[in-house]
Amino acid sequence: MTATVPTRQGKAEPPGHILTVDWTRCVGHGVCAAAIGERIDLDTWGYPIGVTTRGEGIPDSLVRAARLAVSTCPAAALRLTRVDRA
Repeated sequence: MTATVPTRQGKAEPPGHILTVDWTRCVGHGVCAAAIGERIDLDTWGYPIGVTTRGEGIPDSLVRAARLAVSTCPAAALRLTRVDRA
C-alpha cells in the first residue's frame, strides 16, 4: 500500500518530500504561504498553519514551490526532506 497526500483539489499523490518547520526559528513573516499556498495558510499573527514539526507531505508536483518557500524564509525555519518511497 502506497501512502498518498490529499491535495486541495481532492486528488491524491504519493508524498515525495516532507516539509517541516522549526518553531524555535519561525517568527511569522508569512513568506512561506506566498510561496506554497497550496499547503500553507497563515494564522492571525502570520504563523504557518498546515506544517508541523512532524512534517507535511509534499507531492512531487509541489516540490518546486516548497523549495521556494524554504529558500525565501527569512528565519530559515523550513526544511524540505526527500522521502524514500521504497
